[in-house]
Amino acid sequence: MLNTRFHTYIYMYMYIDGHSAIDYTLTTDQHSITMDNDIKKFKLYLNHLNKQLNALKPQLEKLISHGSLDDMLINLNSSNNIELEKLKLVNHMAYILTSLLFINTKLYNVKDNSRIMGELNKVKEYMGRYDTFKNKAIRSKDEKSQAKEQIAGVLQNSAISYKNFERKGKINKYKVSKK
Repeated sequence: MLNTRFHTYIYMYMYIDGHSAIDYTLTTDQHSITMDNDIKKFKLYLNHLNKQLNALKPQLEKLISHGSLDDMLINLNSSNNIELEKLKLVNHMAYILTSLLFINTKLYNVKDNSRIMGELNKVKEYMGRYDTFKNKAIRSKDEKSQAKEQIAGVLQNSAISYKNFERKGKINKYKVSKK
């Protein structure tokens, strides 16, 4: 982290191809050794950021290559819970777009990000609703399978017990007298 005594001016220009041009000027009243250490730390941080952006780029290109969101929603072929899959896709896209917008505002040093944070909170709430619906669907499926098993178990057993038809000891015959 740069020391607070530094007056730091950093201009980052991010290009589409993932390369970044960095123009920085540092002025300080401390020793140049401390400044060199801070610059090394900063360069390590920028290298890490560059690697992360390079890792993000193929994932975004893969996502974008499927076309628009409408095309992706139409092309969903999941037979079970297609509505949950659509909800998951829409939440995923909303999170990606809002996060990229947040990163963009940070790069341009925009101070007021309350609207973006509000959108991120909405997306978080929608993701929570998705998890709730998914859990309900799983529970419903489990309850249906348990009910089927119980019904099958009941139907396999006869309604009248075999014990009622078993002999229990000696049978007494009574003579009926004729009068």
